[in-house]
Amino acid sequence: MTPSEDKVPTAKLLSGELDFVLGFSHEIEKSSTIERQTWLQDSYCTIARKNHPQLTDGLTLDKFLSLSHVRVSPWGEKQGIVDRQLAKQGLNRHVALQLPSVMAAPYTIENSDYLLTFPRLIAEHVAKMIDIDIYTPPIPIPDYQLNVYWHKLNNCKASHQWLSQLISQL
Repeated sequence: MTPSEDKVPTAKLLSGELDFVLGFSHEIEKSSTIERQTWLQDSYCTIARKNHPQLTDGLTLDKFLSLSHVRVSPWGEKQGIVDRQLAKQGLNRHVALQLPSVMAAPYTIENSDYLLTFPRLIAEHVAKMIDIDIYTPPIPIPDYQLNVYWHKLNNCKASHQWLSQLISQL
């Protein structure tokens, strides 16, 4: 399921066409028919290339707003969570590049003056391979959850119980 609440996976879960859907959210959804189990929760960070000339004193809100950004948009959204959080404060940022892949986006940062705000776990992994600095974003951004979704009627199935136990162990 996507942040835009795509109803196609939900309909396919309800019809039995799909057993499970993997997705993410920034809020805990409640449903009378769809069960959810969170298998990962993470926060966001902002990355920049090592020794970014405009970040010698750290990342402030003014610097965050004045620099260009890379936005990760797997489904082509024109606004991500960062943009929505900025809009709540009457602010916006300049997005110079939009990419569909969270895994490719950090590599555009290493040799540019762009900023990228994305999952901290990925940033910490990528920082072992490329020269980046990791900052706490200067705006509040809610954590996200990676979830497995299924129809509640399948709760008693052995296969669903097995997967749920496996996810809990992770």
